[in-house]
Amino acid sequence: MLPSLDLDPVKTMMVILGGSAVLLTALEGVLIARARGPQAYDWKAFWTTIRINVWRAIVESIPMGVVIGVALPFGAWVYE
Repeated sequence: MLPSLDLDPVKTMMVILGGSAVLLTALEGVLIARARGPQAYDWKAFWTTIRINVWRAIVESIPMGVVIGVALPFGAWVYE
């Protein structure tokens, strides 16, 4: 796959799920835009949704170990 990124199964799943959320949103927008009907599609809302999902994919792909690894030393004094 991508050996330089050293992705374990959890990180790989996070990337796949985040990317699929963005892909499905884009596909939904394209299908709605092609639908025949009197209503115009709101492209501004579509691109806002895409941006939200891209940020979500970025945030979801951050390993929780990094977050916990930073937080634990600050709380270590409780256990000393």
